[in-house]
Amino acid sequence: MGVDQRVYSSNHSILNLKLLQDRTHIPLDRESPVFVQIEVSPDQTTKIKQRDNHICLVIDCSGSMRDEDKMGQAKSAAINLVRKLPSSDLVSIVQFDTTAEEILEPKPAFEHKYIEDIINSIDIGGATAMHEGISVAFSSPIARVQQRSPDMINRMILITDGDPTIGPTDDDDFVQLAEEVRNGGISLDTIGVGEEYGQNEEHGQLLQKIAECGGGAWEHASDPEELTKIVETKYTEMAKTVITNPKLELTLLASAELDEMYTVKPTINRIENLQRNGNTVSIGLKDILKDEEQAVVLQMTIPPGNGTNLPLLRAAILEDNTEVASKAIEISHSSDKLLCKRLNESVFWAFYSMKGTVLRRDEIDGDKSAGEEADRITKLLPSADDLDGLGQETVTHLNKISGKDTDTISKSNKTKLKHDTTFIDDHDNDTQRG
Repeated sequence: MGVDQRVYSSNHSILNLKLLQDRTHIPLDRESPVFVQIEVSPDQTTKIKQRDNHICLVIDCSGSMRDEDKMGQAKSAAINLVRKLPSSDLVSIVQFDTTAEEILEPKPAFEHKYIEDIINSIDIGGATAMHEGISVAFSSPIARVQQRSPDMINRMILITDGDPTIGPTDDDDFVQLAEEVRNGGISLDTIGVGEEYGQNEEHGQLLQKIAECGGGAWEHASDPEELTKIVETKYTEMAKTVITNPKLELTLLASAELDEMYTVKPTINRIENLQRNGNTVSIGLKDILKDEEQAVVLQMTIPPGNGTNLPLLRAAILEDNTEVASKAIEISHSSDKLLCKRLNESVFWAFYSMKGTVLRRDEIDGDKSAGEEADRITKLLPSADDLDGLGQETVTHLNKISGKDTDTISKSNKTKLKHDTTFIDDHDNDTQRG
């Protein structure tokens, strides 16, 4: 039911690929759901190829950044980051209020005094042209670095306290832009500062969506120390990058339907708008980091039949659109009822606990029916002690975030709870930090 494979990527990293399914046999006479768990990680022996980094900070300097000294927090975090960077790494800065402007072209970190002066010179402005800020960063400093230094790792970090108020403001506009950034080989992280961002119902999930589509992570910073820690963590991740902009390609049994799919690690997300080309589905993964596992869970529906050892699913990891790892699993129809009832419960509950977690997030955003469905899933959960691996982790996590009345908690605690629905495992010990 599960297989491992160790393969080499083009940069000589060793990847471990594992596929697990909840069942290997299904009934002949009816359609059946099958749940699959996919895990990929670098081998512990993998040596990271030393590459220079370019961090482009996209900083909101709109009028609301004056409140609670959020602008001061952003400046302090940026300066602390610059001081920690190796001298050969590059830093650029785009600021945005009513318009966006590149105020620091890519400079090596050893020019930290000059860079710090630029950071300290940022003034508070007016509206929030967030879309233009991301666009300018992508088309100007990052584009120039990519052209002259194609091997450099590029990362964009958006720091903001609010929703867009000028220029393109629809979520779809930002989703499209974030996807363009990611397809360009850049990771886009978002950091919400303070408690007021995302309060507009129309844009309540915007920073989360931007990060998901941009191959990065959504973070929440409620104080200066928190913001500094988050920004520095982003740099640490860059230094541990094994593969940038990887893709997961799934080839399904021709007659099967792919119903739902969730990323589990490093972030928890529902994968929306699954695009199928024939029986092949491709999704972008986050950059693969040393010592960090990525995991995906999915549900398929298999029609009735009488085949045996059918190619249920083939998973392949692509690096620069070149396949570097692949593995396949099979399914068989059977008239043996006992055989069809054999279930790997850890895989089954890994899927449903992730679904429940995402539904909790939807509940926090105001979807009461999602909360009711999450409650139904939570009531059915087995003891985590009866499971292993990802199933044990995800069930534990869902239990942890359940049972909280989102109607009565403060804005700050609601944001913290929502943040807890985005991360599992390594972040569990830090969930109270932001």
